Amino acid sequence: MSVIVVTRDRPRLLADALASIAAQSLAPLEVRVGDDGGGRSAAVAERVPLLELTWLPLDCGQAGAARNAAAAGATGDVLAFLDDDDLWRADHLEGLARAFDDPGVG
Repeated sequence: MSVIVVTRDRPRLLADALASIAAQSLAPLEVRVGDDGGGRSAAVAERVPLLELTWLPLDCGQAGAARNAAAAGATGDVLAFLDDDDLWRADHLEGLARAFDDPGVG
């Protein structure tokens, strides 16, 4: 599962969002961060241990465009999206994976 994160120069919020990804009971295959402006957030990403992190400085002015650009190069079969002002419970990705493994889920 690939995680796509969008940030817009909010390093403090991004640090918390990335920490919630790093604390997942099921580690993501990769984390791709679309930085939609500013650039101050890049230093935050270096301090959070993740399986794999790809930083994409975009400055395109739109969260949707940044999200699409970050998703375009993702390698996972499933994409999970998280904005920098959101947090996940530690079992969030595990719950998503269980849903995809359930044959009753259409």
